[in-house]
Amino acid sequence: MNQTPSPSEYGKAFFLSPVPYLTFIIFILYSIYQPALLGPFLLDDFNNLPLATIHSLNLDELINASMTNTSGAFGRFVSAFSFALTSYISGTESYGFKQHNLMLHLVTIILVYFSTKQILIYLDRYKPEQTTLIALVTAICWGAHPLMVSTILYAVQRMTILACLFSLLTVGIFFYAHNHWGKGKNRSLLYWFFLFLSLCITFPLAFFSKENGIFALLLIGLLLMVSYLSHSRFTFRELVSVFFIITLVSTIALINSDYIIHQYQNSDMDVLERLIAESRIIAEYLWMIIFPFSYKFGFFYDDIILYTQFTSITILTVVLHFSLITLAIYLVKTRPLVTIGIFWFYGCHLAESTLIPLELMWEHRNYLPSIGIVVIIVQLIIEFVSRINLKLIRVLLVISIPFLLTTETIARSSHWTDSVSLAEHLVKNHPTSCRSRALYADVYISQSKKVNAKEQIKNCLDNNPGQTQYHIRYLGESCQEPTLPETNYQLTLELLSNDYISRYTITAMFAFTNLYRSHQCPAAKQEQVFSLVSLMIQNLEKRKNIEGLTKAYPIYGRLFRFHGNYEQAETQFRKALVLNSDSLATELELVENSIAANNYSQALSELASIKQRYVFEKHSIYLKQRYEQFINITKQ
Repeated sequence: MNQTPSPSEYGKAFFLSPVPYLTFIIFILYSIYQPALLGPFLLDDFNNLPLATIHSLNLDELINASMTNTSGAFGRFVSAFSFALTSYISGTESYGFKQHNLMLHLVTIILVYFSTKQILIYLDRYKPEQTTLIALVTAICWGAHPLMVSTILYAVQRMTILACLFSLLTVGIFFYAHNHWGKGKNRSLLYWFFLFLSLCITFPLAFFSKENGIFALLLIGLLLMVSYLSHSRFTFRELVSVFFIITLVSTIALINSDYIIHQYQNSDMDVLERLIAESRIIAEYLWMIIFPFSYKFGFFYDDIILYTQFTSITILTVVLHFSLITLAIYLVKTRPLVTIGIFWFYGCHLAESTLIPLELMWEHRNYLPSIGIVVIIVQLIIEFVSRINLKLIRVLLVISIPFLLTTETIARSSHWTDSVSLAEHLVKNHPTSCRSRALYADVYISQSKKVNAKEQIKNCLDNNPGQTQYHIRYLGESCQEPTLPETNYQLTLELLSNDYISRYTITAMFAFTNLYRSHQCPAAKQEQVFSLVSLMIQNLEKRKNIEGLTKAYPIYGRLFRFHGNYEQAETQFRKALVLNSDSLATELELVENSIAANNYSQALSELASIKQRYVFEKHSIYLKQRYEQFINITKQ
């Protein structure tokens, strides 16, 4: 006969359950982040979010919004779909996007607990209460870590959060199926259902949120291998799973190889230089995860000292990485969780922090990898604390870690409440960061303090004299003076002739020429502006930077059109179209050029071609409005 549990047994069950602790940390973090959700959009937010704006839940509109994102080699339609839903539910202000990022982060905390627990059960090394405790503390510490602040509050990093969320779901469901129905020869239909759910539903969602969702499969392969090496047990099905994972990941890497090679054509580093630089940066990531003091954090990290040759520092960092990997291999039988944690961290950095020539350092790249380091630290702390006899001391020591992390998160998130606070904090922590100075300059411009804005850019150039984009920005800040500063102008010409032209340099040139064409830069003479753009294009042509030229030729074309040279303007626009024949923006520039030259028959022909070739729902509202504007002009 079953007896009703006593109140004390109910109380014990409540305190042993992870639910109240997860609920508590979720409530605390939700409250902590609320003021920071009012902060500004940043960088790629402006390029990605407007494209996914919708005004109704029409299926066609949702699908078109999802397909507008062209980030990465395969597109990220799952993330774009979520942006579209946010724009419909909460509007286009930053609060709604960041609020949804936060809610997804809180869900991810639960999934860190779920997946970690399933991994620990699969390893079969811990008692049930130890498994629950390690998984719970890992989830809480990871979720409360101040390193997560910039990922949550940088709206476009919804992509990173979703990729991590679905990756954890993939890993968690995979091992949940193994733990509950995967033992023995006869597996139930539930086993195959959950395996299908993991590999055919949640994994593609991870991958099409962001390409590093591929690491969900790598993590499954890693865990299967570690389990085999630690227990010397490996079933035929597990062997087939590992072989399938290696084959699939290799295939995707080969498909992506052309994209990587193309990116190196537009990079100022070769493969070896990048790997040397990243060895130092990954060591910096480790430091930030283990010692998360808020005064160390920034956002841009363009001020980090780069080492692209073997020096004493880079040799030390390489030795550190090899030592940790060697330690992971050595401990595979005695401490498999340490092995998993180390390989989890390095494995999840394989794409964005090794060969692919992206920008070198961003905090959000640690969103998934950091779980590996956190679980190691948590395990070591729990093992140490368990040797203390006094239960109260044990509890206090375990609680103190999430408390300290939460305190640092409060301190850090408080600086993200508005543009002024963020800019002041970034400049204070990273005074030689040009991007931080530029953000501060933007704040001053919004306050009509142009002298202060110019001073921020000058401060940047004093510390970084080789930054071409900020020399162009400085020329723009000098537009209201009698003439452009000659020393700065000559140095800009030299840099444009000889240095690598980044996409940020082209963006800065675009902004400067817009000031000139809108009669807001009386200091600039016609020959000066043409010389700047001409040298930039010559540099790009010399380096065969196709991506850069598709953006630079239209800048030159607009300048020619501004001065009435419509024939040369058309030549520049057509050069851009030869390199990228599917650019609606450039096609519309040709239409505007024909209208400006009073060649309405050509404009009508170009508009007819555009109508036939393009689906406007897949492009920004701005381009669609320009098209409609030109249609009205030609009708009149």
